[in-house]
Amino acid sequence: MYGFRWTLLLLVGCIFYKVAVCTSDVTTPWYDVTTGDAESSTESFTDSPFTGSPSTESTELPSQSDYANVVEWTEPSAYDVYCKPELCLRYNRDGRLEAKKHVACGFNGSFADECPPGRMILKIDAQLRHYILHLHNEVRDRLARGDEAGFASASRMPTVTWDDELANLAEINVRSCKFEHDECRSTYQYLHAGQNLAVGSYYLETDIFEIIHNLTSLWHREYLDTTQEVLDKYTTNYNATIGHYTQMVSDRTTAIGCGVVIYPKKLEDFVFKMVLYACNYAITSIVHQPIYLKGELASRCTTGTNPDYAGLCSWDENQFIKAVPAYV
Repeated sequence: MYGFRWTLLLLVGCIFYKVAVCTSDVTTPWYDVTTGDAESSTESFTDSPFTGSPSTESTELPSQSDYANVVEWTEPSAYDVYCKPELCLRYNRDGRLEAKKHVACGFNGSFADECPPGRMILKIDAQLRHYILHLHNEVRDRLARGDEAGFASASRMPTVTWDDELANLAEINVRSCKFEHDECRSTYQYLHAGQNLAVGSYYLETDIFEIIHNLTSLWHREYLDTTQEVLDKYTTNYNATIGHYTQMVSDRTTAIGCGVVIYPKKLEDFVFKMVLYACNYAITSIVHQPIYLKGELASRCTTGTNPDYAGLCSWDENQFIKAVPAYV
């Protein structure tokens, strides 16, 4: 069983990096790294006029493809719908609207040139999908019931479900083989989608469920640095990395979708598998807005509670919850 022995916090530029170094029974280290979603967490938003058992798969990169310069790729694509500027309109620091680049605009279906040989997309089957949802709903349920570090109970915390489109966009992100947030991953249903990233190196035989548990736990453990004040009114002017946790427990998030890429990396005399894990969420954390509305447990759930997670609203509640910056 792997155990965390110590944690080192490094501040690089304006982004916190959390590095947890663990030792195994054979004393060979592996590393887990997460970085905060600073860009999407600090943006101001505009209301755009829209309606609307694990296995792996290896994909060879076509010689003519160039993911690093996707704007030059001109073949017709099912992803062209994501190239409409209004899908990713955001206010910049000067208060002006500008269109960010969507992660899927111009995507040609291949890996980035920077990806090493042997890279593989993990096909998230029903069992692993259910497990990822359980990890998230378990954290949300604990907070909603008031059992997380003394935080107030939630009056209406929905049960998150899987969204294939958000998952597809998360997979496009990890196909870059870079531990880096994309500028925009909006969909027509979720115009302000958020994102969590994590990466770790593991022994080749390490079970994928253990890996996903470890990486997701990195996000969850940020509750230790979170306060009720920040949950009541989210801010980025806070001397700790908490954005992954707030992303997990937002009461306006009803859907998530994740992607995983695995590729080999040599560290010293050992070959490890690097696991890059991205999850997209229906909405990001909104500055100056509550992460969730506190109150009597489930008192605002109009359709009852989930029989598996007593602190969460039933699945039917999701149809009434809007992933928009202000509560409606």
